[in-house]
Amino acid sequence: MNEKFKRFNAFTLAEVLITLGVIGVVAAVTMPTLIKNYQKHVVVTKLKRIYSLVNQAVEANKAEYGDFPNWVKDCGTGDVAPRLTCTLDETVEWYNAYLGKYIKSTKIEKSEENSGFYIYLVDGSVLFIKTRIYDMRYYINAKAVENPLFGKNVFQFRFNPYLLAHQVGATNDTSAIGKGFEPYAANWDGTREGLFEGKNSGESACQKPFDGVSGYYCTKLIQLDGWEIKDDYPW
Repeated sequence: MNEKFKRFNAFTLAEVLITLGVIGVVAAVTMPTLIKNYQKHVVVTKLKRIYSLVNQAVEANKAEYGDFPNWVKDCGTGDVAPRLTCTLDETVEWYNAYLGKYIKSTKIEKSEENSGFYIYLVDGSVLFIKTRIYDMRYYINAKAVENPLFGKNVFQFRFNPYLLAHQVGATNDTSAIGKGFEPYAANWDGTREGLFEGKNSGESACQKPFDGVSGYYCTKLIQLDGWEIKDDYPW
């Protein structure tokens, strides 16, 4: 065959545009799911990391100082005296002397307004400890401090390793006693369904809308599910 009459197989412009259109539709459908799954992966990875990190610090102090009452302060309850028996400076001093020795951070920021202090960790996440110590929160990143959504970018924990004075005789708020750094589960009924329903007509329940009241149980739900965010999680 004469070279100038040789035919070449090629896509037409219409075929190229159709192919690009199909790729665009597939991307539009799959990208939101891929992004959501990636976000969930980041959250779970960081939750497992902070859980391990703080509890390793707890075990190190137990090895050095013995049982919890030997080194964990009872700072009372509430956010102000007389129910609160420690100052913010005293709590920060306690943290630096014990847990802080084993947790790398870039800075500690006190907040009298929120009655606690923020610990900015080297991976960009933030641990918040109330002046009363036993309430702790974990922010996935620094931006979450300004726009907290419980169960999505901030997660509630408890550090309540022994019965505090204000808890003697109480039947609630004792879910973490005898343990170290644990997901918040005060008044939980022990069932997975109970984490969605919450206590006191939904307070603490892992359900939308995420706000300053609901969502505390979400940390426990993720732990109960084997550190996994399952399909029925209210992401």
